[in-house]
Amino acid sequence: MCNPVHGVEAELAKVRAEGDWVLIKIEMEKKAMEATMAALAEAQDEMKRLRAAKSASRAKPDHPRQRKQLADHEQRLHVALQAKRQHIATLRLAVDEARRTKLDAAAALAAEEACASDWESKIKRAAADLETALSNDARVADEIKRLQAEIDANESAFLAQKQQLAAELQQPLIERTHKAYRAHKLEYRKKSNLSWLKKIDLVKRTESLERKKELLDYALSATQAPNVAALLTTFLAQEAKKNAVATALAGRASRHAQVLATMADVEAELAKLQLAEVHANPFRADLVAALEASRDRANVVAAESATVASTLTQLESPIAALYELAFETLPTEMMSIVWSAPHLLPSLLARVEARVSEQVLSCVATACQGVADSSTWPSLPLVARFLELRGATRHPATPPPVVPPSIMTHGNSSKDTADDDDKWPVHSKALLAALHAKHDAAKQ
Repeated sequence: MCNPVHGVEAELAKVRAEGDWVLIKIEMEKKAMEATMAALAEAQDEMKRLRAAKSASRAKPDHPRQRKQLADHEQRLHVALQAKRQHIATLRLAVDEARRTKLDAAAALAAEEACASDWESKIKRAAADLETALSNDARVADEIKRLQAEIDANESAFLAQKQQLAAELQQPLIERTHKAYRAHKLEYRKKSNLSWLKKIDLVKRTESLERKKELLDYALSATQAPNVAALLTTFLAQEAKKNAVATALAGRASRHAQVLATMADVEAELAKLQLAEVHANPFRADLVAALEASRDRANVVAAESATVASTLTQLESPIAALYELAFETLPTEMMSIVWSAPHLLPSLLARVEARVSEQVLSCVATACQGVADSSTWPSLPLVARFLELRGATRHPATPPPVVPPSIMTHGNSSKDTADDDDKWPVHSKALLAALHAKHDAAKQ
């Protein structure tokens, strides 16, 4: 991430450049002061020589003009010396202020780097959660299709058996005689006033209850729950956990959108800085190199953002088909809202998952009601598949999260930026040496 860090780096480079110019000026002023002190020493030696000559030749008359000239020269040298000392004190204060500004800028840069590292770790976790959610959605869609196919096959088999039983019941009783038929009919009326259809219905209901009881016992033993209330509590806790995960994904998507907005602001500010005038200074080449490196990182982040946008666009059609399969309606208006605000996508997936869970449980209950013997419930294909999936989803084999290349390369950004001090010369020793050599050559 390179949003506000580059502004701080630019300010820090500016402060470093000003400090280098102040140091250069101090060296030049020191040389000038040394020359002035040398001239002053020569003047004092000349005054001593003149005074010695004057004391040696007292017979000669005094020269007031020469004495006045020497006094004026001495006064000018003294005033110049005081001005130089005052200027050196001002430059020292400026150097101290520049050093304090440099320390403040370094502290701000460290804080911005820590914030950028935190945002990178959050984006990694959000990407891993999004991969997990997408894999779960694909698995649920495949399971829905398979269950729908099994339901259609079971329904067709049931209709065929029903027609066969109806045809068998409607066959005439040719082999029975009229007398035997009356006797059986009278005995049947005495024993029960129920019709043969009611008896069949009663038998089916009894078998359905027994199979439901056996399936419930099998579910309790498989989940190791003490009773039905504990089983329902576990199921509700899992649903609450899914809703919490969906809420967390929505929050992370919102934070990701904020990061994208910040990146757009940084790119706009970078475009403004490219149009601004750049003052000529010795460190312009270093500033241009840092600007190019920042532009490269911004291009990498923009490419990753484009990849995420294209991935969301590719997911639009599968998620719409999944929504239509679950709710049996076309999600035109809702999908337009979701794709205009991608952070709402986890909540939509949570609704689809809840709807799919309801449909699967309803299909399992319907299949159990159609079988009377409860001991054969676990052997039903639909129930066995459902129990197998419920057991497998406890420990899903989630693939490792895919980390974008930019995050892998920029993961040690704090270490890299900590060594950037070598790019910005603080004392400019080579420049000072060149200036000293030039000054000595001019003096000679």
